[in-house]
Amino acid sequence: MFHKPEKTKESYSVPETDPVVRGERPAQSAQKAAPSIISGDLKITGDLQSQGDVHIDGTIEGDIKARSVTIGDNARINGRVSGDKVRICGNLVGGVDAEMVELTKTARVEGDILHGSLQIEAGAFLEGQLRRREGGQSAGRSNGNGKVTPFGNGRDEASSPTTTGAQSAAS
Repeated sequence: MFHKPEKTKESYSVPETDPVVRGERPAQSAQKAAPSIISGDLKITGDLQSQGDVHIDGTIEGDIKARSVTIGDNARINGRVSGDKVRICGNLVGGVDAEMVELTKTARVEGDILHGSLQIEAGAFLEGQLRRREGGQSAGRSNGNGKVTPFGNGRDEASSPTTTGAQSAAS
């Protein structure tokens, strides 16, 4: 009356064009990837480079280059930071080169900033030069003979540092 159907083994073949079969990793889009997080108990000596987003709460002795960089409240960075968007809440000793730069009220920056757009909250500390990007300009300044000198090297006397927040209140 009742009976079980017989189990049949099905075979499945994977085409040899499948990247996993060929031993390759499938490409992942930087836009779909989760942000890379450097936690507060981590100290890195060396440069960081990512095609995605980076959130830093730890200490980094080196340059950082990513699409989007967030420097957390307790982070300490000693180096240059570059990307499309840079948000600084912690301490940075070095320069910034980004299309969009945001300094929050807890930010403390000692270095020059090259930006397309800039937002500074009341209470942020900044000691350095601000330079607005002009179409395709990269970090640095022209010395008049077509060569570009990185910020922070050989400041000229006509350039005066810009200071906001706690520094301007103390002056």
